[in-house]
Amino acid sequence: MGRLDDITLEELYELKEQINEGKPRE
Repeated sequence: MGRLDDITLEELYELKEQINEGKPRE
């Protein structure tokens, strides 16, 4: 799990919130 070195937990949380608000199309 060293591929997330470029991304921080904060960024992951922001993306998660954005996804929860926008709901990804599936």
